[in-house]
Amino acid sequence: MERVRGCQMMQLQLKVEIPHEIEYLPNLENLVLGFNNLVGVVPSAIFNISTMKEIYLLINSLSRRTNSFSGIIQNTIGNNLRNLEWLDLTYNYLTVELSFLFDKLQKLSFLGLTTSPLDGILPTSIGNLSMSLENIYISNYSIGISIPQVINNLSNLLLLDLEGNKLIRSIPVTFCWLQKFQGLYLPLNKLAGSIPDQPCHLARLNTFGLAGNKFSGSILSCLGNLTSLRSLDLRSNRLTSILPSTFWNLKDILFFGLLSNSLDGLLSLDMGN
Repeated sequence: MERVRGCQMMQLQLKVEIPHEIEYLPNLENLVLGFNNLVGVVPSAIFNISTMKEIYLLINSLSRRTNSFSGIIQNTIGNNLRNLEWLDLTYNYLTVELSFLFDKLQKLSFLGLTTSPLDGILPTSIGNLSMSLENIYISNYSIGISIPQVINNLSNLLLLDLEGNKLIRSIPVTFCWLQKFQGLYLPLNKLAGSIPDQPCHLARLNTFGLAGNKFSGSILSCLGNLTSLRSLDLRSNRLTSILPSTFWNLKDILFFGLLSNSLDGLLSLDMGN
């Protein structure tokens, strides 16, 4: 009999629990159950299948239906999911500890935990995933304090989304070492002071979002040298002074947000370029 490697149920509007009999699929590699109305507790058997590479439990964002899974994902799951590359628990009610994820899931490439309940800090063990981790979405949590300096260990990191947390310390100086990095999204935190110049050293940066923080002072002129930039969102901060003339060099920018600041001066005629 052919081995079952993938199980996909998307947009079927299911409103049932995941059967515990899933443990009888010992060779399962991809479990895709997003865009449904699945409810209940996620069976622990899912996290005992050592061949699993992808667990996808995302909501249907169009109708706002949710996979109303609940409960605590045990710290032992990393013992078995050594091959897991994709973990997306976005828009559920699952409680998970970040430290054990980064300690044990050494092949993890994508992590999506938006709006899952969690308090605490982003652990330094994130640096353990130096060769695999590419995308991190941990928004609308309650993560506090700062992005750890060991972020520079993630040499393949492409995107970091920490929207809606409680970050108070600025972008670490080691951030500029991430030469493959493309997207930094930190809106709705509690970041203050001057905008740091670390993003100016990221030649491939195309998305830079700091809206809804408390940044003050001038806008960095070096941001205008990032020709790869497509979206720059600095809305709802406390920025002052005039716009740097270098900004009119961003010929390919698609979104430029400066609403609700205290900018002064005239817009240059070069804006027409």
